Amino acid sequence: MLNFKNKLLDFFHIREEAAQIEEDVKDLASAKLRYYKLWVFRLLVRMTSAISHSLIVGVVAVLAFLFLAFAAVYALGEYWNNISLGFLAVGGFFLLLLLIVSKNAKDMAQKNV
Repeated sequence: MLNFKNKLLDFFHIREEAAQIEEDVKDLASAKLRYYKLWVFRLLVRMTSAISHSLIVGVVAVLAFLFLAFAAVYALGEYWNNISLGFLAVGGFFLLLLLIVSKNAKDMAQKNV
């Protein structure tokens, strides 16, 4: 009878341990879910910050480039005594630059593929 009682106590002990393990697994799954939510949030914040920074720097760079282009137009116009020639020269330079960049970009895209 004592042997049966010990086996019964062992069975209840195993059952309690299994219930505790099940609860621990649920807690672990919940903690991992919270961890991955925070990880995704951190990743999104970093991406948003990088995109915002790049956008701000890009806008400032474009504005600076625009003012420098107008300065070049008026400087060339004063040099040649004709503002129209200044606009034509700077516009031609930009067209030439566009052709060079588009040719190189096409070649680089084909090399990467």
